[in-house]
Amino acid sequence: MFKNVFIFGAGADNNFYPKVPLGNEFVIKIFSNLGKVRKKIKSKKNNIYKFIYSNFKRQIYKKGNDYFFEWKSSINPILKSGIEKMDIDIFPESGKKVPFNLGNGQQILIVENHLRNVFESDDKKAKKFFIALLLNIGGSEIAKYQKENMINLFRNQLKEKLGLEGSNLNELFEDLEVPIYYEPEHVIVDYVKRILEEKIKNFENFSGVKELIYENYILKIFDYTVIFDELYDVILNCDLKNTSPAKVLRYLHFMLAMDFTIRELEDQYEKSYKNSKSYYEMVKSLKHDNHYFVNLNYTNFLKKTLGEIYVNHIHGKVGEYMILEDRKIINEEEVYNIKDKKIIPNFVPQSLLKPIISVEMIERYYKTYEALKSAERCIIVGFGLNRDDAHILNILQTALRFNKKLKIFIYTGEDIGNNSGYQILSRDNGNRIEVFDYKKCNFESFLNQIKIIG
Repeated sequence: MFKNVFIFGAGADNNFYPKVPLGNEFVIKIFSNLGKVRKKIKSKKNNIYKFIYSNFKRQIYKKGNDYFFEWKSSINPILKSGIEKMDIDIFPESGKKVPFNLGNGQQILIVENHLRNVFESDDKKAKKFFIALLLNIGGSEIAKYQKENMINLFRNQLKEKLGLEGSNLNELFEDLEVPIYYEPEHVIVDYVKRILEEKIKNFENFSGVKELIYENYILKIFDYTVIFDELYDVILNCDLKNTSPAKVLRYLHFMLAMDFTIRELEDQYEKSYKNSKSYYEMVKSLKHDNHYFVNLNYTNFLKKTLGEIYVNHIHGKVGEYMILEDRKIINEEEVYNIKDKKIIPNFVPQSLLKPIISVEMIERYYKTYEALKSAERCIIVGFGLNRDDAHILNILQTALRFNKKLKIFIYTGEDIGNNSGYQILSRDNGNRIEVFDYKKCNFESFLNQIKIIG
């Protein structure tokens, strides 16, 4: 029996090593490593990526060419899904706002500095992207209005609110299309591809208007779950006759690039960074044997910090691999002994549907639930209960229902009150859940307040 169950999300990894990308940026970081992994696969020297790819290919596509994932071909479905789910909440809440009429009965509030920085810049493509984004906010509703009327409405508002000359605005509305059924128009697609190309080439050095749009708007319409939803559908059904071997190999390349990305982050940390004041180090100093640790991340940062203490990697981790034929989980050393079966990295995907990929992974979920059934506290750190986290949400809901003494303490920096997962969890259990903002309360103080230490 455990008294306290700790659940660590991506925010905790980012606290441990600030270069760990969060959410959508993790996928973009994978994009940036596709070329490196492709070279390793095609290398004459043996390595784990070459071995897994070649072994997999030999069993499904003996005489065919190599196929590799191309991130640009995935942008359209990613943006289409992102725009379909988009609403006025994508616009940042902080800063002085100006009202903007969409012409379909909706009015949104836009941060004035964002408008000024974009439309007073020399970046014509950024301006056209922003206008196209505004047009798409209304979705198919805007199709009911005459295009010329919509353009005049938008142009007049920009002229009035920013004091811009009408002649300077006219060219920004060229080639814009009225969005129908949430299809991302070419202006949005082209601009996102351009920005991501620059980001991928130089991940650390990105500033100005491009950074403003990337951070505040592009990432919010970048629905990365589209990739993972199809990836696991294709990989787990790779033996079906109607499954394209080329598509399987492309997604296998993506998975291997994901593995490479996490390894690279761990290597970078070991070589150039040490954080003796991280959340993980503070938890390690507790030295209690009545704590149970759940890691939602694919990294080994928490495990390496805690040493011999057991950590439940509920989503899998780097260095673990799964044999598809019998769903057995193996370590890296065992991979090279498997030559007649297909192997993939053992990662539960960042998708809306979490596939049950092996009995061992089911056991990890169940062990988490068992620990929560008898615990007094669940301490959630750096995890926002997002819309793709229903599996964790269900474990917490069930534990709260059957364990009446359980209380949940959430330590996060985001406005978790707006997250659908948190709203569902707190609907019937609001008095048993308490949220702490890391910007207002350091981690040691948090642990003291919930009586873990002190």
